[in-house]
Amino acid sequence: MKGIVTFTVTIEANRSEVISQLTDEVAPFGFSTTLTETETGEPLHLPVGTYACPIQIDDQTEQMEYFYRGLVEIMRGLNIKGKYFINMAHQPISYVCGEL
Repeated sequence: MKGIVTFTVTIEANRSEVISQLTDEVAPFGFSTTLTETETGEPLHLPVGTYACPIQIDDQTEQMEYFYRGLVEIMRGLNIKGKYFINMAHQPISYVCGEL
């Protein structure tokens, strides 16, 4: 089954240097600030602080734990203070949110 993992982080004052670092750190996980539109195939730009990663779902619970641990570790390493929301859009929908 296919799904998508998205996460949004609210960064204090949307500091551009932190957003740039975060973008670089999450790229190895497959996250980017764009998605491909299904109808046109054109890139869809996500709001600042939102990242998405299309995935093949085998075990949703295990994958959610993997993304949660990795992303929160990155945010802590960059000393990001703010709220986060990680969502796996597949039935059933899984999400985790919190504040660092």
